[in-house]
Amino acid sequence: MHDQASRSLEEDVVHVWWVELDDPRLDYDALYSTLAEDEAARAGRIRKHGERYRWIVARATLRQILGRYVGIEPSLVRFSYSIDGRPRLSGQLNDQALQFSLSHAGSYALCAIARGYRVGVDVEIQGAFNHDDLARHRFTPQEVDLLASLPSSERGAWFVQLWTYKEAYVKARGLSLDTVLNDIVMVPRATGTTAIIAEHELRAGTWTLRALPVMHGYCGAIAAASPACRIQFRAWPVATRSRNCSKLDLEA
Repeated sequence: MHDQASRSLEEDVVHVWWVELDDPRLDYDALYSTLAEDEAARAGRIRKHGERYRWIVARATLRQILGRYVGIEPSLVRFSYSIDGRPRLSGQLNDQALQFSLSHAGSYALCAIARGYRVGVDVEIQGAFNHDDLARHRFTPQEVDLLASLPSSERGAWFVQLWTYKEAYVKARGLSLDTVLNDIVMVPRATGTTAIIAEHELRAGTWTLRALPVMHGYCGAIAAASPACRIQFRAWPVATRSRNCSKLDLEA
């Protein structure tokens, strides 16, 4: 039997789960016990304790969330992997055509769930990038020129938002970040609230690309292969809404 979360996921809706990775309510040992052997081995290769802890919590929470939609225990969730290592639900578990994307940075993670179309999500920490150097290597000449034209006080925020758009889109497409980032041109709209990707599928109006209202100091974006979809924020754990998620718009 599928969970209420699954039954409430309509085709024109994307659920975006906001996860506090350092939430003291989380049971780390219980979360770790849900990981598959390959996931535990990957976690063991992460040298920094804090990064390893948060990776484990993010991955195990993904299992918990997907388990609610599929109607099974988190430890029974099975993944298959694309050539570049991105996970997807194994076919026998995915009779609902669920698509998902996970991103985490610092103390927070975002998990997007959609039904029947591809989705990608990204969250980044503001100020965590050397934007001038990365822009030269990963942005198009048009974007580099636009970045250079902005006041220095605005460049960092603009760069990170643009980066999250690109990351979310390439995740949704299942493409290689290294080979695609500088082939996609992002142009801010006059409102400054969103962006257009100069790529044939988005020009044709078949995708939704939006910034996400995440916490202060963070920047997020979502890409979905649907021309019009509603984005609903949900807090994890589900028992109580976290104090931080209560500051977000729960429907964007």
